[in-house]
Amino acid sequence: MDSKTMSQWFEKAKMGFIMGAAVGATTGFLYGSYFVLSVGPPPGKSYLRTIGGHMLQQGGMLGFFLSIGSLIRTEEEPRRALAFPSTRTPVAIVPRSQLHTMDAEALRASISLRLQ
Repeated sequence: MDSKTMSQWFEKAKMGFIMGAAVGATTGFLYGSYFVLSVGPPPGKSYLRTIGGHMLQQGGMLGFFLSIGSLIRTEEEPRRALAFPSTRTPVAIVPRSQLHTMDAEALRASISLRLQ
């Protein structure tokens, strides 16, 4: 594997981790705040330390999983392009004046010539 590919993979994993850590830290803040306000902090810990612990735990976990997911998605991009090269059917435009004079076979021949 060349260094350019490895650099792209690292950038994708880093971006996935940053997005996951941000969402996970926000979720950890909400969950930790609810936990501290409803139950109270564990003995020997402050409110902020408990909330911070929840934020780090949720952010690290979700960041890890999103970085793995972005790496898996990066691997599949070339395969997807090969599997579905073009699903659109090309359209042939024939002038209205030629539509009435052409029979079905001539119209098909005209379309196939324009596609090539």
